[in-house]
Amino acid sequence: MMAARNDRPTWRGQFRPTTGFSERLRLLAVFGLSDGDVARAVPNVGARTVRRWRSGGPPTTRIAHRWEPVDDLWSMVGYVVGLATDDPDAVIAWLRSRDAALGYRSPLEALGQGRYDEVRAAAEAFAARVTARAE
Repeated sequence: MMAARNDRPTWRGQFRPTTGFSERLRLLAVFGLSDGDVARAVPNVGARTVRRWRSGGPPTTRIAHRWEPVDDLWSMVGYVVGLATDDPDAVIAWLRSRDAALGYRSPLEALGQGRYDEVRAAAEAFAARVTARAE
């Protein structure tokens, strides 16, 4: 990972599409998302299952449909990092916070409900607020 100003790590470029499933889960954990956070974005999955996936590999093909929500979370974190800020605390706070645009659900919950497009629109609004504050 490259260092940014003030020796803060930069996350831009870390969330690229070629990263494998287990590596994605590992990087989401290093970024600061808990197993519970990831589980909220994957329907009918608990934190223990996410922990097992991270340590023992991806789900079997029998349950490969669970990969898509993890991919959606991975993609959303990468999108917000690239669009707004590479500050993990700000991104995680947004992912965990209720958002009026999402019916007062958190982006993690909305992703778990399969509402990727709505979360992406909420991410764009979040990015606009972050950018406006920075100016």
